[in-house]
Amino acid sequence: MSQPLELIYFDIRGKAQLARNILTLFKIPFVDTRIKGNTPDDALKQLAPYKQFPIIKIGDLILAQSMTIARFYASQNNYSGKTFIEKALADEVVDSTQDLLLAFFTNKDDEEKRKNYFEVTVPSFLSTWESKLVSGNGFIARGDSYTFADLSIFTVIEQLKLQERLVSFPNILKLFNYFVNHEILGPYYKSLPADPQ
Repeated sequence: MSQPLELIYFDIRGKAQLARNILTLFKIPFVDTRIKGNTPDDALKQLAPYKQFPIIKIGDLILAQSMTIARFYASQNNYSGKTFIEKALADEVVDSTQDLLLAFFTNKDDEEKRKNYFEVTVPSFLSTWESKLVSGNGFIARGDSYTFADLSIFTVIEQLKLQERLVSFPNILKLFNYFVNHEILGPYYKSLPADPQ
């Protein structure tokens, strides 16, 4: 009997949501352990190799670093691109989504920086992704199907509530609507609690 997979992170979407989405999309059973509050207990801290979350626990195996976890399950399910070029393009975009997410948390508490983030940084990233989707005929890694990079764009847009900013980015809007209406991810997202503001 296989050992249960446990994903441990705080009770928000944050850096774990892409991994949660991949696991959900491919119907991989997992225990979604959510740390309440901002401070994990000592037992959980001892599990985390770098004292950071998320981590994946499978029996005695601990896997840390959010994008390592996401890439592992994307690769395991042939969702990271079919060629080396596709994989590299997908990795580039996934990393960029995490840059945009990190920049939000870095700037959100400073009014001027927050304003610049939404008026300058976000449109710049959206414009780049839109151009890549155009050159890839609707697929960010230029293949013939979606990858975890497309899912990562959806994940960060939903998390940052950027949907209303997609009017000028029709290819990103199409991508977003694909995932939000997906037969598996759509119901999953409707079941998720709202993140604290």
